Amino acid sequence: MPSARSKTVPFFLGRIDDPIEDFLQEYEELADSYRLTSRQKVETVIRYIAQSQRDIWKSLEGFITHDWNDLCCDLRIEYVDPTLQG
Repeated sequence: MPSARSKTVPFFLGRIDDPIEDFLQEYEELADSYRLTSRQKVETVIRYIAQSQRDIWKSLEGFITHDWNDLCCDLRIEYVDPTLQG
C-alpha cells in the first residue's frame, strides 16, 4: 500500500463535511487493487485516517474482530449518525 503521505491516497480527517462513505469507497478500491484481505484492510486503514480518529476506530467491534464489513457498518453508524457525545 502507498504511503499515507502520498497525495494520491484517500485520507479521512473526521470532519463533519468529510463524508465517511466517500472515504470507505476510495480506500476499499485502493485496498482491493493491492489484493488485501478483510483483516489486512482493517489493520491498514488506520494509516489513512487522522491521528485524532484512531482511538475511536480501534474501539469499534469491527476493528477488534478484524472484520472489514463490520467495521464499515460501525463507521457508517459512527459518522453518518453520530451521537451527541461523539
